[in-house]
Amino acid sequence: HASSNRFYSIKDFHDAYSSGALTPTDVAEHLLPLIRRDVAQRSPYSTAFMDSKVDMVRQAAEASTQRYKQGKPLGILDGVPFGVKDDLKVKGYKHYIGTTHDYSNGGNMETSWCAKMVEKEGAILVGTLTMHELGMGE
Repeated sequence: HASSNRFYSIKDFHDAYSSGALTPTDVAEHLLPLIRRDVAQRSPYSTAFMDSKVDMVRQAAEASTQRYKQGKPLGILDGVPFGVKDDLKVKGYKHYIGTTHDYSNGGNMETSWCAKMVEKEGAILVGTLTMHELGMGE
């Protein structure tokens, strides 16, 4: 387990899952209340997220949990949570690029290649992240 004064690494997650100390489902269920914006009592961390598709997160976490239980994780990224900035397209999510206009055609688009490749390795997309309008921050 990581100490309280640093972030968890990919290796920390992988080791915890491989040993059975934690499951990807445990981690997802711990993260979701912290990052969701659609709940009455938002945490300070939820400001970083545009949206989290709870059902999709739980489904990906359960699939990863089962792979670990069978001793067949896809690799070191399997079960590791990640978010993508709103300038990347993600199937099922609206795409605002930091504006108020929905550029996603109602969420009907394919996931950007880089996010798709990380998901292919079993990592769990827990949501899209906020950004400056059109990425034009200082």
